[in-house]
Amino acid sequence: MAEAELKSRNLKLLEGDREFRLSVAGFVGFKEGLGRLAEHDQRFEEHARLLNGLDLKIEDLGSKWGIFREGMKSIVEQYFGGEVERGITDDEEGIVFGHPSKVEVDLIVKDGKHIIIEINSSIRKSDVPNLFQKGILYEKVKGVKPKLVIISPFVEADAREEAEFHGIPVFTHTSLK
Repeated sequence: MAEAELKSRNLKLLEGDREFRLSVAGFVGFKEGLGRLAEHDQRFEEHARLLNGLDLKIEDLGSKWGIFREGMKSIVEQYFGGEVERGITDDEEGIVFGHPSKVEVDLIVKDGKHIIIEINSSIRKSDVPNLFQKGILYEKVKGVKPKLVIISPFVEADAREEAEFHGIPVFTHTSLK
């Protein structure tokens, strides 16, 4: 049987026999589906490799943040004198976050002065009122009005304006030299 005649018979079968047509369609679709599934498996493996690399970069960044933070802490201790301590205060009234929570602050107490320091790799406008609220909470709990200070290598312009509005000094890499 010639190829043209075979094609013609198969087309007639496809047109006339619904069951045969569905079987062929299913077979073709199944084969294409397997091919697409193999492509997706390959893409999945590529994404898994990329995510693994990203995990390593995030770990590296976390490590660098720890080094940065410790370095900044050391500079602060030399600049202000005293030792930076991490203090945790219960905020039962929700002064800082709007609901009861534990609030952490970096704090120096020296010669009767209490200084709450926000040390961060970058400061956004929203960070400033948060620090201000921490100062209000600290004064309420400890009975001492703390001085508030921001230390960061990168402070957004609107964050600097917000800090100025609240009377909070901002120290960046240029002001600590």
